[in-house]
Amino acid sequence: EGLIGGAAMRQIFDVSFISDLSKIESEVGKMDIVGYIKKYGGPRPSIFAYECLFRQLIQQQFTRLQGPSLICADNIHHEMEKVIKECLKMQRNLERFPQLSKRMEEILIQFLNHRMTNVKEAINTLINTELSSINTNHPDFSVEETLRKYEIEKEPEPPKATAAAAEQPSNGIVNLKEIELRNKKEEKHAAIIEVLIKNYFP
Repeated sequence: EGLIGGAAMRQIFDVSFISDLSKIESEVGKMDIVGYIKKYGGPRPSIFAYECLFRQLIQQQFTRLQGPSLICADNIHHEMEKVIKECLKMQRNLERFPQLSKRMEEILIQFLNHRMTNVKEAINTLINTELSSINTNHPDFSVEETLRKYEIEKEPEPPKATAAAAEQPSNGIVNLKEIELRNKKEEKHAAIIEVLIKNYFP
């Protein structure tokens, strides 16, 4: 509190805006992604299904950026109005001409409001551009490549005999091993997608 001008604006960008963005990131967790996988993945989800899910979640994240970005713009606009008023108060020569000072303030704020419309349009355009082009072809965000690395570095494949047994028909009896393996795979893929989502927003 008590900050004005550039210091106040930096506080808005570096603290308030960043805080709002971090809240957006925390809205999608691993268990939320597991829920999406169970709902949309089908009985045997393919790599394509996970890439589609990744695209969908990224688009949701970009949509959530719009609110905090527009709020940030409004806060900066408010601070700039304060700067205009403070600058005019510092002009001692204008004390003898209160009507002129008032009119100058009106003109400057009117100009600021006009530019604010352009700023908000630019924010919406930028977000819509990102929404229309989710770059999953970049190697850093390749679902298939990330899955492959995860298999090698994080989690070895289960024994073939165990995996094969889980694939055998259960004749109507619930195969607990198959359920366990499927749940582990869903959690693993959810963790990978969560990492990809976070990496998409450096």
